[in-house]
Amino acid sequence: LGLLAAAGQGALAATAGPIIKSPNGKPLAGVFPIGWTPCKPDNSFDVDAMVKQQQFLNRGKVAGMAWPQNASGWQSLSTAEWHAGAEALASVKGDTALILGVQTQGFNVAASQEYCRKAKSLKADGIISLVPPDSSRADAAAYFKALSDASGLPIMVQAVGNVSVDDLVAL
Repeated sequence: LGLLAAAGQGALAATAGPIIKSPNGKPLAGVFPIGWTPCKPDNSFDVDAMVKQQQFLNRGKVAGMAWPQNASGWQSLSTAEWHAGAEALASVKGDTALILGVQTQGFNVAASQEYCRKAKSLKADGIISLVPPDSSRADAAAYFKALSDASGLPIMVQAVGNVSVDDLVAL
């Protein structure tokens, strides 16, 4: 049994590719939960809870966190709230990678590029965006190229809606 287990581990090691790392040296592999957007009882944005959320993930040795995305209510965040949340998360030091969501209402490329530049200035480990709804494969590729050009950071894609595996491979 020991020999079979060792042989299996060797086979896995032989077929596994290299783990991509962020510009900060953090591995971009593993579980990346989507962070939540906390609010105080008066419905105002809770920056302190954002910090505690990232600290919790660091203590748990979670690979990374993506914020804000669908589970974070990104559609209802103001620009000021996005900046406050991004700055709060980036202020937390630790091994959990920070991936900032950069899509904006209407998937406005210029506004998303501003978020990309802010992510880079905060030394985020990467960015993430949903695929613009109802976009052609060419339009989606142009959108993600614009994000890449603005940030220079690794990009993750949240595929929701009419996005096929082939579409993701093409990106």
